[in-house]
Amino acid sequence: MVDRLKFISYGRIKIKNQYMQVIRDSKYSRVVAGVVLFTAAIFMSVGVALATPQLAHGATSEELQAQIDSLLATIAALQAQLNTQSGGGSGTCSYTFSTNYSQGDSGPGVLNVQSFLNMDASTQVAASGVGSSGNETEYFGSLSKGAVVK
Repeated sequence: MVDRLKFISYGRIKIKNQYMQVIRDSKYSRVVAGVVLFTAAIFMSVGVALATPQLAHGATSEELQAQIDSLLATIAALQAQLNTQSGGGSGTCSYTFSTNYSQGDSGPGVLNVQSFLNMDASTQVAASGVGSSGNETEYFGSLSKGAVVK
């Protein structure tokens, strides 16, 4: 009886292995595998294309720097507003100041200086109106100079 069970089990395994070999060798399974592989390759290439950032074409380095300065000023202004709403405190600045400004100068960097100064009440450019938090300008006037001197 035990020998007979062994033969039946072995026979099932042998038939199963032969059936799997027929499936592996069939043209249909190769076509299906090819279609699946092709589809996967298409999805992967589309994913890479979508994940690749678009490059800025036609913009000069000065224009790009101006955009960066503008974005940094916006971030600084938002941080200043957040500090004002949360009760003040010391803010952080991720902008590196590399230009010396004098009264009468203008540019996006001045806006960053004013935004930075407005992060702390003791160096605030103005309490309200022009130069105040959220109303920074690109002009380095007497109010900016006074805030720097503080």
